[in-house]
Amino acid sequence: MDRRVLLLLVGALLLSLYTHVMVFSEWHMPTYGNTMIHVAAARHLVEHGYYPLDNDYSYGGGISNLYVPVYRFALAEGVFLTGADYDIISRLFVMAFALLVPLGFFLLGRTAFGEWAGVAAAFLSSLVPELLIYTVRPLP
Repeated sequence: MDRRVLLLLVGALLLSLYTHVMVFSEWHMPTYGNTMIHVAAARHLVEHGYYPLDNDYSYGGGISNLYVPVYRFALAEGVFLTGADYDIISRLFVMAFALLVPLGFFLLGRTAFGEWAGVAAAFLSSLVPELLIYTVRPLP
């Protein structure tokens, strides 16, 4: 890999971290769109030892409990293993996604069109313009 490509990729990753770091300065939890639906299912899993298929935490119905289950399991696992608060684990997930998304787009762009297209894809995916404009809570 060309040294310039590597430096630009690192720059894209740093930019992505910068655009997402505000989750540590906000008071509300940075989880997917409907914040408490995911935290409620993860909390139920940690406190009761099973995934709540029959309980619906989606504001009175409408969204099944199998909606994004991997995120909920990962959140519950992080809380269970570390003993940290759901809020902290959610914020750390945001930062992990902030690193993984540009890397994934770099690999996809590089495979399809070459290294420079991969770098461009990494930079474009590191910015979250609609979230920076409409909210102070970047979502993972």
